This record gives sequence, structure tokens and C-alpha cells, in this order.
Amino acid sequence: MPDFTDDDLIDIFGDRTYGRGLDYYQSGNVTDPLKINGVLYAEVWGSADEPYQTSVTIDEGGNIFSDCSCPFGDMCKHGVAVMLAWMHEPSSFMDGDRVIKSLESRSREELLETLKKLLYRHRGLIKEIGVSKAAVKNADISVIVKRIGRAINPGREYYDGSMLVNKLEPIMEETYALSSEGRRKDAAIVFLKLIDSCLDVLQDGIDDEADEIGDLIVECSEAFSENVDTLEEEAKEELIDPVLTSIWKDDWSYGLEDMLSALITRKNIDTVRQHFLKNIEANHDISHNRKGDIIKLLGDIYKSYGKPDEKVRLAEECLADKDDYARLATAKLESGDEVGAFVVVMRGLSEKEGRSVLLDDLYFDLALRLVDNKPELIDHRTSLIPALNILSGWFDAKRYAGVSGLFSKIGKLDELHETMIKCIKNKDTVAQALIYDGNVNAAIKLATDKPDLHPNVQFEIAKAAKNRGMEDEAAGIIRSFAVRKRHLWDRQLPSDELIELMISRSDMRTLRAICDQIISNKTVDIAEKMLPGLARRYPELAASLLKAFYDRMAVQVIANAARLIGGGMPEQMIDICMRKIMRDCLKSHSYYDDAMLLLKAVRDICVQGSMEQKWASIIREFASKNKGKKKLIGMIEREFGGI
Repeated sequence: MPDFTDDDLIDIFGDRTYGRGLDYYQSGNVTDPLKINGVLYAEVWGSADEPYQTSVTIDEGGNIFSDCSCPFGDMCKHGVAVMLAWMHEPSSFMDGDRVIKSLESRSREELLETLKKLLYRHRGLIKEIGVSKAAVKNADISVIVKRIGRAINPGREYYDGSMLVNKLEPIMEETYALSSEGRRKDAAIVFLKLIDSCLDVLQDGIDDEADEIGDLIVECSEAFSENVDTLEEEAKEELIDPVLTSIWKDDWSYGLEDMLSALITRKNIDTVRQHFLKNIEANHDISHNRKGDIIKLLGDIYKSYGKPDEKVRLAEECLADKDDYARLATAKLESGDEVGAFVVVMRGLSEKEGRSVLLDDLYFDLALRLVDNKPELIDHRTSLIPALNILSGWFDAKRYAGVSGLFSKIGKLDELHETMIKCIKNKDTVAQALIYDGNVNAAIKLATDKPDLHPNVQFEIAKAAKNRGMEDEAAGIIRSFAVRKRHLWDRQLPSDELIELMISRSDMRTLRAICDQIISNKTVDIAEKMLPGLARRYPELAASLLKAFYDRMAVQVIANAARLIGGGMPEQMIDICMRKIMRDCLKSHSYYDDAMLLLKAVRDICVQGSMEQKWASIIREFASKNKGKKKLIGMIEREFGGI
């Protein structure tokens, strides 16, 4: 077993419970301690006339779970007392494993004799070992349900999923036994109670990171379905409302609708439907998803029974919001009534407040089906309502395809663009829609009018402009981005291709102004991006950026830029490289590789400018100043030869 400290127990049980358990331990209240198969057992005397039977389980991960016959039930002061006894007096615990091993070598007669003596001295054991199939047959499920309530106890904040499942597993075993003995209705009731109680603690926020409670819910759901399969119609009807209640609680999509499916038959499907309608009428907080799942379930079952019209009628009875209209339209569409489905969608758009993704998408799906043969049904002004809904969030090309397709077919794409530019607040979405439709001019104007568009959207517009041969416009967008002040977390940058385009389409004066603004804004990332292109065209501008930001730039960037600029400005580039070495590369031997990269750049600049003597002087002086750094000197000698 892992070692524990008193602080560990305080963290697990809490200060108050630990303090009381410490008093019990120090008062000698722990008696007859025993360890069997990694579980600690003991009797702990408290305020009752008889000692409490306490056990402590410690799993492989070092998690502690205690169980007790006291009113508190588990994780109590008696469990603390047992743990303290184990921590401080492990030798006081009888080795139950050794006793059991010795029993294995005894004969049947010896074991029976020993058992008789135990039963005589401890008559309470007779009840425990006397449990039989008869006991299971006569078990009172109300008692089992109460035990579930005691085990759940949602006020216990220290519970996690594993602990709770450990407490419920014995109850599940008893419930499986009920099923084996033919008490299938009772077993179904208990399984349903387990599901309902577990959903309650999940809603209370219990820690179930490993999804152990979820697995238990799924297992109980499957067991419930197996048990109700053979029940009479009357018994099934009694379970409909409780099952619906559990389904409404299921915010985690555990598939509890399958339990309802197990209850449904040809005889009772209309009864189930009535229960469902009463439930949704009485409970307005029901999840749209759960409600939709059951409508689909009942509709599909009606369809399998050869009653597709009942699926439509059910959807009509559930009209309360836009999603309900979408479900009704879908039911009509499945029955082959495209026009009827479109009429329902139109009603949903015009009669109900709020929005529905399902309804908006369904509108364009149906409109595109009908526009060729029933053009009179399509009104472009009405079509703008779901179109603007779709464009009100982040741009979704798949959803927008239907919008674009319809307005293109009816010849109203320009009107759509004008409306979205005027009405949609999220101009990023508008710009992406314009690019999707190939309206690059409008997208460029939007980027000019709204320079605060998201960088990636700006880059998309610039790329689209470049691909259309509008290089000056593309360069203008990137120029606007380059001089913009940005947040530290705003790390998006144009592609190298767009940077090169911007530099090539800008004159010296414009680029100087851009470089001055970049230095003022301290946007080193865009400076790094522009260095290669500037170094090839306007070395003095690249040098100004390098001088301003060398202390924040990557060593490789400095070395590459210095080589490009060095032919025209060797002294400045050598100076910047040596400053960077002295400032950042001599702190530790872990930076010596960076120092070598910059020294190589200095050598290349000197060779390029026929300044070999200057290089020899630089490297000798540098080696002399750093002669104590033996690793660095060794690297210099290997790279540059004798100094």
C-alpha cells in the first residue's frame, strides 16, 4: 500500500472529519484491525452501544474510499481512525491473507467445524451467509431504492465518479440477481432509479473525468431495455413517465431514448405519444435536442409500422418554436411533399420569434429544389431573412453555398451583397461571402473602409485580388496591415508571397514610411517578415529595421539579413552581429551555437568585402576576451582554424 501522511488525510477527509478521527484513534477506539487483500477492516467504537464496522479501500492510484455502518455511511471519522491506526501501528493489523491461505489447506470437516464455532459466537453471521435465491425473490425494492439514495448523497462534495461507482456496483449486482430470478419489472425500476440518481449527481457537478458514471448509466440503460422487453403492456405503461423524466435530464447524450424504444409496441405507441405530449406541455425547459430525439424516435417507429402520416401529425402537435417547424417540414419532405414542407418553413420563418439553424438551412435546401419548377414560391425578399441569419455568425462556406446558389439562380446576388454589407455587423463574414461569390472589388472596398477586419480575412482579400491581377490593390491591403498597431496575441502574418508583392509594388518613400511606423509600433514580427525582401531591394531600410529590433529578433533571421545587407553596409552589419553575440549569446554554453551562427555571418561579410584582415582581428580579439569559455573557444578553433 502507498504511504500516507496526516496532511494527506486532511486533504481527503477534510479538517473537521480528520480531527474527530484523530481523537478516536488516540482514545483507542479502533479494535480488531484486519487487512485482507489490500482492504483494511476494523471495529471502531463510537457513541452507539455496538462498534461500527469500518473498512478502508486504497486503490492502485492511491485513492482512499472508506465504508462504515455508522449513520454517515462513508468517508467518516471512523475511516480516518482506521487509516491512522494503519499508518502508525501497521503491525496491529491481523494478516487476513495469511489466515485465508492457511484455511485453504484444511479439510472440509475442519472448515465446517470452524464455521460452526464462528456462527455460535457471532450469530449475526447466520443472516449474512444465509442469503439465498429465496432472499432475492423476497427482496423489498423500496429498501434497495433507499440504499441508492444513501449511496448517492449529492451533498458529499468530495465524491468522484470512481468512488460513487464503487458504492453502486453491489446494488447493481443485486439488481441483476432480481432479473435472473424473474423479477424483471422490479429490476427495471431499480436500474431506472440508478440512472436517474446518477444524472442528478452529474448535474450537481461531480468529478467524472474518467466517465465511469457515464459508463454505469449506459450499462443500466441497456439492462433496463433487456428487462422491459418481456413485460406486459400495463407494466410498460407505468414506466413511460419515469423514463421520459430521465431522458429530459440527459444533457450528455447517453442514448436513453433507447429505453423508451424498448417500451414501445404497436398497442401502446399512441399512449406513449400522449405521455410525451403531456410532458412537453408541462415542462417548458425541456432540451430541444432531447425533444427532437424523441419526435424522431416516435416518427421512425410510426414509419416502420406503415404509418408515415402519423409522423407528420406528431410533428404538427409539437409546434412551439422554429426547430419544431423544421422538424415538421422534414417529416413532410420525407413523405414526398416538397411544396408542403416549404410552406411549413415559410410559416416558421414568419410566425415565430428567434432563429433556427435547421430552419434556415432547410429553407435554401427546399428553395433550390423548387426554384426551377415552382419559381412563384420563391420571394427574394423573404429569402433575405434566413440568408442574413446564416451570415450573422462566423462564415460557413458549406451553409453559404445554398444562399449563394439560390440568389444566383434568381438573379439577385448583387442585391444580397448590398444587403449584407449594409445589415451584417460582422464584416469578416461579409468579406468572406463576397470572396466566395467572386465579388473581389466589393471585398477590396470593404477592406479599405474597414481596416480592422481580421488579419486572415485581409490576407484572403489580398490573395483574391492578386489572383485577379489586381496587384496594386493587394499590395495596398498588406501595406495597411503592416502599419497597423496590433495586440501581442495577434500573431497572424501575411504569406511571404504577399509581403514580396507589397515591397515590389511600393516605392522607396512609401516603404520608408512603413518601416518608420513598424519601428514606432514595435511590431517585430512584421519587421522580420519584411527583412529578406527589403534587404534585396532597399538595404538601408532593412538595416534600419535590423538596428531597431536586433535585440528581439531570432539569431538566424539576423545572420541571414546581415549577409544580404553586408555587401553595401559591412561595418553596420558586423557591428549588429557582434552586439547580438555580446548581449544574448554568451550567457551560457547553451547559446554558443547562436554565437557561432553570427560569427560565421561576420566572416562571410568580411570575405564578401575583401576584409580578411579585419575578420582575423575580430576573431582574435573575441577569442582573447572569452578565453575562459573553453567550450566556445574549442568550437571557434574547429570552425575557423588556429586563432
